[in-house]
Order: sequence, then C-alpha cells, then structure tokens
Amino acid sequence: LTKVIQHPSSVQPVYAGCSKLNYAKLRRNFKDANVIFEGCSSLEVVDLSESNFENCQGYERLFDGCKNLRKDGIIGFDNLQFRGSMGSTFQGCINFGDWSFVLEKDFSEVRSLQSTFQSSSFDIEDITSVSFDNVTNYTLAFSGTPITQHHVKFSNKVRMLDRTYMNCKNLTKVTMTADSDLSNVYRRSAMFVGCTNLIEEF
Repeated sequence: LTKVIQHPSSVQPVYAGCSKLNYAKLRRNFKDANVIFEGCSSLEVVDLSESNFENCQGYERLFDGCKNLRKDGIIGFDNLQFRGSMGSTFQGCINFGDWSFVLEKDFSEVRSLQSTFQSSSFDIEDITSVSFDNVTNYTLAFSGTPITQHHVKFSNKVRMLDRTYMNCKNLTKVTMTADSDLSNVYRRSAMFVGCTNLIEEF
C-alpha cells in the first residue's frame, strides 16, 4: 500500500505515471486538477474530502489511465466542481462501475468533453438530462466505450463532433432529441467510424 498525503501548497501535486500508487489523499485548494493521476494504473482510492475545488478551472487527464479506480474509491467526489476542459478526465477507467453518479454533477460550465470517457467502461444510454448545454467539443468523447444505444441532446454551442463514437463496437443506435441543434457544427468527420454494428444514426 502506498499512501500519499499532500498538504496545502503552491506546488501542483502530480503523481502521473506512478504505476504503484494505490492510495492518495490530497489536502489543498485547487486552481486546476490537470494530469494529477494520469497513468496511475494501480490507483484504487483517492481521498479528496479535504480538498477545495471551488476555483478549479480544468480537469484534463485527471484520472486518465486509472484502470483500477472505481466510483466508490473516490472519497469526497462531491467536492469536484467540473468546469472548463474535461479532456480525457476519465479516459481508460475500465473498472469504474456505475457512471450515473458522475452525470449527476453540474456540467453547465464545461466547454470540452474531448476524450472524456474514451476507452472507459462508460455505458449510460440516455444523457439528455445532463447539463452539457455549453459543451462545444465532443471529439472522441465516447469512443471505444461499450455503449449499445445512445440518446443525446446537442445544443447550438456544439462545434466539433469528430470521431465521437469511434470504435464503439457494440453501438447499434444513436438518437438525439428533437430540440438538438447541429447548425454550428463545422467538424464532424468519422463520427461513427469503427461502429461495426450501428444500424440507426441521426
């Protein structure tokens, strides 16, 4: 067992690539939470209960590659306040379990979901009630996930949908709400490339 305790500091705690790290407790005020645990493949428990994310502006690659991290292993998850870019935040989290509690968070200040759930175990079929209204970038957002069907809502803020569902081998159907608006999308290449079982798309 490896235990890390981080006290308040002006130095950003980064354990990226610490493949043997399986427990971490952070105590500080975060302005960004980028790449802290990227590549920590053995990480099982993260205690954020004494950390403050009120002014945190980015979560890129926060848990990228944390393949052993489960939802009940994030203590103090409610402290996270998602905003800005969430690029690759949960990429590669293949043993996360129930993702519904993640989508219960407020995403109204999030601008990018690029690769956020890529190659993870994300399997929530209906995300129309999630506050993604200000997201502009869905590039690779759900690529390589095991979802079988997806019901989505896209606001007129969306600009990029490149490879959003790339290599979703189990995906058979994607639908979007009647009030979705793709009029401002200028990049939508290979959105469903590799979706070998897809029957219906919008």
